Amino acid sequence: VTGVAQVPTSGVASVVFNVTATQAAGAGFITSWPTGLGRPLASTLNVNRVNETRANSAILGVGSSGRISFFNQPASHLLADAFGYFLS
Repeated sequence: VTGVAQVPTSGVASVVFNVTATQAAGAGFITSWPTGLGRPLASTLNVNRVNETRANSAILGVGSSGRISFFNQPASHLLADAFGYFLS
């Protein structure tokens, strides 16, 4: 995420995102975390039924590579829109 859409390439500690799951295959969750770290047990967003579209805002730390990882279970389309950031 760093270096994309006016997010600086360095000095960024975390990014403010709107995470949206749509066309979900069923009830499940989205988890997000700084790339390079282990996936946390907490979800960023929960989906309750098939074909549901649901969004949630989150502040996500960025990994040393400036990236964020996402995991979704079960399958869904995932949108992640950055709309702010915090400098370290």
